[in-house]
Amino acid sequence: MARLAWRLFAALPADEQRSFLAGLPLRELLEATPLWQRLGRWTMLTRVRTWLKGKKTYLTAAAGALGALDAWADGQLDGLALLAALWAAAQAAFLRAGIAKRSEAPT
Repeated sequence: MARLAWRLFAALPADEQRSFLAGLPLRELLEATPLWQRLGRWTMLTRVRTWLKGKKTYLTAAAGALGALDAWADGQLDGLALLAALWAAAQAAFLRAGIAKRSEAPT
């Protein structure tokens, strides 16, 4: 429905678009609309992306370590394979920390 309304609005000449927008009670519409609808989904995605910035590698390493521990507890991995998987997860985290520290250092 919204796409159809936008297409109809976009098809109007520019002067009719301006007169249509001038006649809208925008303040009343904004006050009647809940905040989460006014912010929209793109703002929420931007917040998630901002929060995830610099944490994705650590989250992936933690998920890999938990998966290795789960497989070891289930008997699918022996102790040596568990240590190898945990070391790989730790290496990913250490590498990410080293890259972050290197990019912050003055040149």
